Amino acid sequence: MCNTQHIAHIPGEQKTKTIVELLDAKNNNLDAIVQCGTNISFINIANNLEPHVGIPLLSINAVVF
Repeated sequence: MCNTQHIAHIPGEQKTKTIVELLDAKNNNLDAIVQCGTNISFINIANNLEPHVGIPLLSINAVVF
């Protein structure tokens, strides 16, 4: 059974892989990716990956604070 804290345990490699797959998708026309779950750590991934993908990667925790 899952609960709201399970999202915090998604490995960074999986988050990175998912972003790369989204951006590699045919007909991708994303202007930005916004991560909206406050229980998921994303700021380090966004900081490391954003210079390579060419679009903003926004972590909700960093944007709000």
